[in-house]
Amino acid sequence: MIPIDMNRLLQFVKVVESGNISRAARWLGVPKSVVSRNLSLLEKEVGQQLVYRTTRQFQLTAAGRLL
Repeated sequence: MIPIDMNRLLQFVKVVESGNISRAARWLGVPKSVVSRNLSLLEKEVGQQLVYRTTRQFQLTAAGRLL
C-alpha cells in the first residue's frame, strides 16, 4: 500500500468543503495550479479519480465521496 500524502489529503478536503479548486486555493493561500496538481497526484496515489472537473463544473466521484 502506498502512503497517502496528508497535505494533499488536506487540500482535497478543502476543495470539497469550498466546492471548487479556486476557493480552496485562496483559503489555503497557494496558487490554484498547486491545488489542482496535488489533487491529480492524490488521485494517482489512491488509484481512483476523485472528482469530475471541467472549467465550469466540479463533482465528486463515488471514490471521492468515500474518501
